[in-house]
Amino acid sequence: MARGKSCILLLVLILGATNLFAQNAELKTVTDSNLIEYVVPKFMNEITDYDIYMTPHYKRFDFESDDKKVKIFVLINFSYKYIFKLNQTYLSLLKNKELKVEYKRLFPNKYFVSGNLLNGNILYTFCYEKDGYGYTYEIEYDKSYTKFFNKNLNDIIKGFRILQ
Repeated sequence: MARGKSCILLLVLILGATNLFAQNAELKTVTDSNLIEYVVPKFMNEITDYDIYMTPHYKRFDFESDDKKVKIFVLINFSYKYIFKLNQTYLSLLKNKELKVEYKRLFPNKYFVSGNLLNGNILYTFCYEKDGYGYTYEIEYDKSYTKFFNKNLNDIIKGFRILQ
C-alpha cells in the first residue's frame, strides 16, 4: 500500500512539474546584458532599432508579432542627469486621451495600468522604479490575443527582473 501511495505521489509531482513548464512554454526569456531580464511570447520578433533607442539616458527594446497585432516595448530610463519620476510617469499615462483606463494601481516603487485604446487594441503596462531609474514593460495587443495574455500575463510580470 505504501508503494502505491509513493507512485501516486510521484505521478502527481511529475504532472505538476509538467503543468508548471507548460505555463511558460509559450514564453521566452530575454536578458539585456546586466540591466534587466524579462519574458516575451515566443511568437514575438525583436525589431529594436539600436541606432535610435540606445542613448546615455535610456534604452528601448521593441518586439512585434508577425501579424503586427502585438507590440511590446521595454524601456529602461537610466539617465545620469535625470532621476526617473514614477508618479509623474504614472499620472501622464492616466491622462492619455487615447486610453480608457480599466485598471490602475500605484505603489511606492511600481505601477500597473491597463485599458482599451481608441484604436481598439488593449494596453497593459507596468513600471518599476529603483535607485532613480525606471523600468517599463508595455504590451499593446489586438483583442484576438486576449485569451493568450489573460493566461500568460502573470508569468510575464513575474518574469520581469531588475538585475542590478
